[in-house]
Amino acid sequence: MCDKAFVNPFSSNRTLNVLCDYLDEDGRPLNIAPVSVLRRAEERLVSSKGLALKAMAELEFYVISKMERDMLFSGLPDRNYHEPAPFARFENVKNEILLALTDMGIGTKYGHGEVGRIVTEDNFAEQHEVEFKAQTMGEMADIVPLAKWTVRDVCSDHGVSASFSPKIALDHAGTGMHIHICAVKDDASVLADDHGALSECAKTMIGGILRFASSLAAFGNTAPVSYLRFVAPKESPMHVCWGSGNRLALIRIPLWWSGGEKDVGSRTCRETFEYRAPDAYANMHFLLAGLAMAIRYGLENPKEALRVAEATRADSPTSERRPWSSAAFLP
Repeated sequence: MCDKAFVNPFSSNRTLNVLCDYLDEDGRPLNIAPVSVLRRAEERLVSSKGLALKAMAELEFYVISKMERDMLFSGLPDRNYHEPAPFARFENVKNEILLALTDMGIGTKYGHGEVGRIVTEDNFAEQHEVEFKAQTMGEMADIVPLAKWTVRDVCSDHGVSASFSPKIALDHAGTGMHIHICAVKDDASVLADDHGALSECAKTMIGGILRFASSLAAFGNTAPVSYLRFVAPKESPMHVCWGSGNRLALIRIPLWWSGGEKDVGSRTCRETFEYRAPDAYANMHFLLAGLAMAIRYGLENPKEALRVAEATRADSPTSERRPWSSAAFLP
């Protein structure tokens, strides 16, 4: 996108689509508009700690079609991660989605097949994922709804449907939208220390988010069906904790940290931590604003944040992990 405008790749006539902001009666940005709330959260974090955040979302979805009687490669549930064609029936649809996003100026890392595959007598559903390049919080908040619109439009052109529902079948993989966070100060990442390990600053950020995990769910998991996704066998978050190899944790340190890479000061935001709770029903502007404020709280209250981080470390023998489920939000 160029300053919130792009050429519509689906219109038969050459059409320019423009994203607009809400203004008040005096022509100023509307104070209560989601984009204004997110902008203020970012500005307060910068003014408080000189820290700028970037976000990268992983958007999962199912492509659904009528069942074909002559399917030669029907596959198995939970066995389709990064599956190529012909085993991935809708790889061409996913590739077309990536091309359309590129035409709109939206940067992606890649797209790939996810584990979900549901076969019934009448319907076939195959799960895919698109990962975006790290952008500012405001840019990522705009990108996710545009990407959902793109997925639906491409699927419609192919005569199939797309679903972003967090759970479309209880015994099959749910659909999430993991969000990677990186933090930059003076053009350098602050998440890694001088030895390439997780920094104390990163731990205070993680502690801040875990401190407000239940509150953040109001923006990241907005529908009752969101909580049906949280079941242990399907690699969804089950505990308010963090760790490097535990996919049941609410926050995960990605695997690439374990390779001993020392690109400290990198501007590429390779070092991230992954917030695994949200799904595609999230209110992106409010969710990212909430994450920015939770991170700010952690940085401004480092002793409390570090205590939370230490107490909720997945491999800690004194872990105070509590369940991440609908019960976690009851008084």
